[in-house]
Amino acid sequence: MVRLLRAECRMNMTPSLTHVLVMVLAVQVQDAAETSTSCPEASCIGQAINITCDIAGVYESIGWSRPDHIEVVTCLRNPYKCYVNIKNYEVVLRSDEKHILRIKNFTTLDSGTWICRDGTNPLRKTCHVTKYEDLGDAVSGLKVNCEPLLADTFRVADVCTGLSADPRVNVTLKIYEAEHTYDELAGDVSIPVNDVAQNFTVTCSVIGPGTNCLDLHQRQQTAICSRPGKPAFMPDISSTACEEEPTLGGGVVIAVGVMLAVRVL
Repeated sequence: MVRLLRAECRMNMTPSLTHVLVMVLAVQVQDAAETSTSCPEASCIGQAINITCDIAGVYESIGWSRPDHIEVVTCLRNPYKCYVNIKNYEVVLRSDEKHILRIKNFTTLDSGTWICRDGTNPLRKTCHVTKYEDLGDAVSGLKVNCEPLLADTFRVADVCTGLSADPRVNVTLKIYEAEHTYDELAGDVSIPVNDVAQNFTVTCSVIGPGTNCLDLHQRQQTAICSRPGKPAFMPDISSTACEEEPTLGGGVVIAVGVMLAVRVL
């Protein structure tokens, strides 16, 4: 009899305990914060950038994970403190609704998908940042060479010199009002420069992914080029003959006199 009662007690307690556990888990899930991560689409190597984490709900901890899945910073709600797990990262703004992580020096390890999350709870959005490669070697000697402009047709690479043929670099060549972009320094240019003024401005600019990471002098050069044109004054042969008629006539008289003198002799 006692054994039966104990068994009934166990049976009655088991559903109650299960129900309590389900309720606890439901409360935990309900209290979990949803996070959404946003960041720039691309960044330059060595540049400082910010990544934002928007938080909806009450969080216990927010962990920042870089593309290699290493958690670089962890922020706890209680105690209200952030722990930097790897140098080069810091939280520059923090509230119950938003955290902002700063990457002090963007490296190749930071290129990829970033996430911030409250424990293992679902994410609303991740963000992906792409690195811009170092293009210093490809554009280090950018110059404007005016000599090819003496011809109507010339190669872009002969005017915009000092550049390496790189698929990441395109060139914009601007001559007076005409402006054209050429992929990877390829192609010939045909511009009727015969009709332009004797002096005109030529600008060579490199464009494309990563070129905004360069200093202005690295990605743009301008020069004043001279185009040999007509002389400032071209004498009119017909008018000159009229103006010099007395002298020319005197010369003819002298020449005739000399001829006559020679004939007499």
